[in-house]
Amino acid sequence: HASLLGSPQDSLTLNLQVRRFREMISSNWKEDYIHKSLFMISIGTEDYLNFTKNNPNADGSAQQAFVSSVTNRLKSDINLLYSLGASKFVVYMLPPLGCLPIVRQEYKTGNDCYEKLNDLAKQYNAKIGPMLNELA
Repeated sequence: HASLLGSPQDSLTLNLQVRRFREMISSNWKEDYIHKSLFMISIGTEDYLNFTKNNPNADGSAQQAFVSSVTNRLKSDINLLYSLGASKFVVYMLPPLGCLPIVRQEYKTGNDCYEKLNDLAKQYNAKIGPMLNELA
């Protein structure tokens, strides 16, 4: 599992992945190679699945605060990658998480999606574009 905030405990956070990358490049990689590379980031699903499971009654302000914490962590991790020489990024948006079969089964929604999780994904996706534009 990979996450931004480290939930569940055994997840490999993006920050830890970037720090391991830093250790690896200090001995093996040329800066020019890193500068030419495209860094693809697809992360966040585990964070939102766990938040929803652990906070089933979270109100709108708690959801917004969580989305902000996830996007701020992502921004920080991208900045760390940038400081290591990375300059080209693809950051994937989240799919409608509430429509994943495992989620529909867990929340017993039948053929319907679990909209609370979809709403969180929409909030995250709405913040990603402006955050990336700010970094550019």
